[in-house]
Amino acid sequence: MKKTEEIRERDPECRLCEELKRSKLEHRCLWGEGKGPIMLVGQCPGTKEDIKGVPFIGPAGSVLRKILGDKVEYCYITNVVKCYYKDTPTQQMVKNCLPYLLYEIVTVKPKVIITLGEVASMALLRKKKIQDISFIPQTPKIKLIEHIPVFATYHPAAVIRKGNWSDVIKDHIRTTIKVAWEHINQAHKPSHGEYTIAQDVSTIEAHLSSTLTIDVETSGLYEFEEEAYIRSIAFSPSPHHAIVIPWDENYWQDKWQQVRDIIKKLLTDSGQTLIGHNLKFDLRWLIKDLGLQPEDIKCNIEDTILMHHLIDETAKHSLSSLAFKYTDMGGYDREILKKGGPLKAEGEELYLYNAADADVTHRLYIRFKEELTKEGTYWRPYRFLLIPATKALLAMEHRGAPADRNFLLWAYKKLQKEYNSLLEKINSDSIVRELFPRKDFNPFSYNHMSRLCSPLFQESRIPIPRTKNDKESWNKEFLRKAGKEYPVFGWIAELRKIRTLSSHIREQYLPAIHNGKIHPSFTLFIARSGRTASQNPNCQNLYKGELHGVKIRNMVYAPKGYLLLSADFSLHEVRVAAALSKDPKLISLLEEGKDIHSATAATIEGIPYEEFLKKVEEGDPEFEEKRRKAKTVVFGVMYGMTARGLAQRLEIPEKEAKRYIESFFHQYQRLQTWIKYIVSKAKQEKRIRTPFDRYRSFRWDYDFERKAINFPIQSAASDLLLLGLSRVHEKFTELKVKSHPILEVHDEILFLMKKEEMDDLLPLIREILENPQEGWLEPVQLKVDFSVGERWGELEKI
Repeated sequence: MKKTEEIRERDPECRLCEELKRSKLEHRCLWGEGKGPIMLVGQCPGTKEDIKGVPFIGPAGSVLRKILGDKVEYCYITNVVKCYYKDTPTQQMVKNCLPYLLYEIVTVKPKVIITLGEVASMALLRKKKIQDISFIPQTPKIKLIEHIPVFATYHPAAVIRKGNWSDVIKDHIRTTIKVAWEHINQAHKPSHGEYTIAQDVSTIEAHLSSTLTIDVETSGLYEFEEEAYIRSIAFSPSPHHAIVIPWDENYWQDKWQQVRDIIKKLLTDSGQTLIGHNLKFDLRWLIKDLGLQPEDIKCNIEDTILMHHLIDETAKHSLSSLAFKYTDMGGYDREILKKGGPLKAEGEELYLYNAADADVTHRLYIRFKEELTKEGTYWRPYRFLLIPATKALLAMEHRGAPADRNFLLWAYKKLQKEYNSLLEKINSDSIVRELFPRKDFNPFSYNHMSRLCSPLFQESRIPIPRTKNDKESWNKEFLRKAGKEYPVFGWIAELRKIRTLSSHIREQYLPAIHNGKIHPSFTLFIARSGRTASQNPNCQNLYKGELHGVKIRNMVYAPKGYLLLSADFSLHEVRVAAALSKDPKLISLLEEGKDIHSATAATIEGIPYEEFLKKVEEGDPEFEEKRRKAKTVVFGVMYGMTARGLAQRLEIPEKEAKRYIESFFHQYQRLQTWIKYIVSKAKQEKRIRTPFDRYRSFRWDYDFERKAINFPIQSAASDLLLLGLSRVHEKFTELKVKSHPILEVHDEILFLMKKEEMDDLLPLIREILENPQEGWLEPVQLKVDFSVGERWGELEKI
């Protein structure tokens, strides 16, 4: 919801900020300077600006003015915070100064605003991640100025601070100014095409072609919800043209079945190509509405959202954003969004919006296909991996996973009982009782936690973490450490877990059950690595273990005549790292089937592997702890964790953490060489390629090292799972079996298996998943562990 803010004229005597009340400043409430259609908003004045009373004349100002060149004459330059402050301004300082900035904006009346840095971006857009909103006009979150488009870029001071990345940051600032300038000069009016609202069957047939873009407008996001329905369907046979079909039996009367048959034929015709933007969404709704099954979909499919994710995985993928970036239709949806979006629209307004969506999609498809073909990524990974994965996920989502509502109701009731009991226990603690004698302590209240922690940890060796805004933060790590000294903090941590799981049951899992099943939606374009994400419900965060007698995964069960089969890739990312680095020691350990974490720990501790493993298998707590630490070393260091980070994670001296890292890389020297190579390549080329020909760009990212190491490993591991899932789906469809995959979570695929098909299909699944026929993996062999049972939380290894 947009805020309505007050505005305030300049006050040279302003003393609103506590941090600056007694500061000896030359200029208070320093106003901006310049004129023109562009307003540039920085963070706060520096020392030179305070002395001279002019914004951006110090080192950062020099950088900015050089980038602007002669365009500086058309710019008004100012800051969010109006007084010099040596550190990053606090939220309160921004809040105090915002009315001054708004007064400047309504007085200057710029056509566009460019925010410089996170402080300004947060102040006007409530968004920090500049990289996510680059080069796309944003709408301010403040009602008074919501009509002025805002572009976000980095602060020019970053050019000075970031050394090797100075050219990248300068390029980003320069490009943002260029895009903003073009936006002004276009006097932007979207260029719509010719759109027809179908009134008879012959008009629909006249607009059909072998290649169509499609866009479906619906009553909501999920087709299995009660009273969910399709509102209209639009097709575009070519750019600048589209037809809309109102999806209403009353509208078509006796022609209704004929219209439905036209759409059904498009979906089931192998000679037809349908293009969509997140096409899986449209197909889910059409399959349900038309009474089809996923295997009935024979048309060739193309998806512009997946295409764009391959082109620029760092950018926004919404049609609205892409219309601005790649077409002359930017802002085509502005009016309908002002009224609350397409769900609020009716009749012609909705239909023309629907048509514009289809038109934009067609224009994007032509542009993206050309770009992917030129880049060499159209066939691999797009056609080879992502399109088959889309078909597999579509089938999985439509069929759904059996979910036990009664189990969830029981689990919720049990957790609530545990919650109340634990809260009573916390309030009965002697420390809490002393501070809150009325037993009204609320562990989720900031003020209550502050009252409890401040006296206890003021001089303790356990520091209270602070947020970027300098507020106390009682995070999970703090509660774990504090719980060793004061048990009440361990109980608070446990209470948080119960509350989180209870809220997931109430707000996610129960509402997602329809006709005894959940139908999660899996996306391939959110994570930059290409890893799947899921929603309605989010299966990726389903608690894996047991919490106070509740194994939440038991909500998923096998109905009569079926069993659940879990296929879990063993040490998946470690195997991928071994394949990419070709580290002989790592490969040898995997080939011999040794426990890599015990082997790493044994080397760090200077103990023979067999002796160490024996101690672990005997349950020796000292050696189990050493193995746990080694596991943290393996995954942490493999992804670029520093000695300081490892020391904090393991709660050991930094010197010891450094020894762990040195020992790790002494064991796996080729892996260390590969890591250095990847970081160097990212630094030089500003992007990394995976074996599946995905790219990750670091063009605008100067915090890149950890991401550069992580990306090829995590992305390739995820793509191997997607490849396996797609091939199993294709084989099962070919065999016409009743067994099928129902969920995909991280490195695991969950199948619903017909009991009599299990013996025949299990070897087939193993063969497909463990042997993807990818040459780059050699000589590493993938390994999948299988578990079976009637409830997901109680599967047994086979």
